[in-house]
Amino acid sequence: MSIPRNHKIATVDEPSIWKFEFRADPKRHIKIISATEDSYQSFYDKVSKRVASSQRKEVFVFIHGYNVSFEDAIQRTAQLTQDLKFDGAPIAYSWPSAASYEMYGADESTVEW
Repeated sequence: MSIPRNHKIATVDEPSIWKFEFRADPKRHIKIISATEDSYQSFYDKVSKRVASSQRKEVFVFIHGYNVSFEDAIQRTAQLTQDLKFDGAPIAYSWPSAASYEMYGADESTVEW
């Protein structure tokens, strides 16, 4: 993840059409730089290591609601982790939301399933 040096607390730094920004710039916006899929064991090992190396031995889990894409959930997790100065293991629990107000019914069905 990239978090800009001039990040303002409680904001997700995103491109703005009002500033003629059409793509995310890692120097100015919260942006996913890379993502990889991990096995359960690898994920567990990384979380355990991060918790063990933190002062308070905590995990922060962000679970998004409907109308939120995977990318938005990851960006919000990074933003909250930064704003809270959280030093443990941040985790985003994401589910397949259609990320659209019009698709609320589909999201509701997904959650029920």
